[in-house]
Amino acid sequence: MRKTYYHNFLPTKAKEVAGPSDNELPNIVEIRDLNPLPPLDTKNPWQIKKRVTITEIVDEKLELSHAEVFDHIFRYWPLSKINLLLTDNKVHLPMFAYDDLYYPLLVKGPNDTYFLEWADVVRNRGINPGDEIGLFWDSEYDILCFRMLRQGD
Repeated sequence: MRKTYYHNFLPTKAKEVAGPSDNELPNIVEIRDLNPLPPLDTKNPWQIKKRVTITEIVDEKLELSHAEVFDHIFRYWPLSKINLLLTDNKVHLPMFAYDDLYYPLLVKGPNDTYFLEWADVVRNRGINPGDEIGLFWDSEYDILCFRMLRQGD
């Protein structure tokens, strides 16, 4: 099932009288896809590809855009897990690096960005600025998969 944001543009009379709330979030709802999910390319499954910056190494937080998280991770999650992240602003998720298992924290950041707190991955995998990494959500095992695709210059 595909997820989408749902904004309630017509509030109830009580909410209208009370005024807007700063902590009111849009709802996420599931909608039926007209087309099934495309099969994952087994030779190149990396749906999220990023070139790592020096800031992401120093801060030990990998920045992911709203589109990357929404289209390639949230799509496979149940609504309860998405709402947990949106209300608590963080959720632990398993990440498999093809020989190690990590449990980084996915944190909701400002301006519809997300941060993967990946200090253990940076230290253990020797990630450097300029390295290209790949991520994808394996829906069969319910785990985020990680791999260094190319070392930087």
